[in-house]
Amino acid sequence: MQVLINFIENTFSHDLSVLILSMFPFIEAKGAIPIAMAFDIPIKTTIMLAYVGSMIPVPFLLWLFKPFLEYIGRFAIFSNFIDGVFRKAMKKGKKVRTMGELAIVVFVAIPIPGTGVWMGSLIARLFDIRLKRAFWLIAAGNLIAVFVIAGLSFGVFQVIN
Repeated sequence: MQVLINFIENTFSHDLSVLILSMFPFIEAKGAIPIAMAFDIPIKTTIMLAYVGSMIPVPFLLWLFKPFLEYIGRFAIFSNFIDGVFRKAMKKGKKVRTMGELAIVVFVAIPIPGTGVWMGSLIARLFDIRLKRAFWLIAAGNLIAVFVIAGLSFGVFQVIN
């Protein structure tokens, strides 16, 4: 992963690097915002880049996630991995059954590893939430997460300096 990050940082402008890095699973806005801080990108620009970048893959994920995973799950080499992904998503998505669709917003908004737009998209598809509705739920949760992470990151950075 570090090799990929270094390649992106050395190939693109700092702004474009933040936008691109925020599209990747596991990095998303959570990882792109601290990188933007290291590049001295202003907070308003950081928020916009991280939010837009992390939302770019969402329509594709919502549309393709479930069929893709079901397809590759047919192959023995991938079946254990796919079963694990489905189990993890269903476990994390238990709150959807009790809280309803609002759980998607909360799940995406919580800035901890294993949450975010990628897993939120998978959970929304597994629970058959309509695509347009799922997109807006994920967008709302992601907006909350971006502001929380930016606030914490820039706040902590100000305290350290």
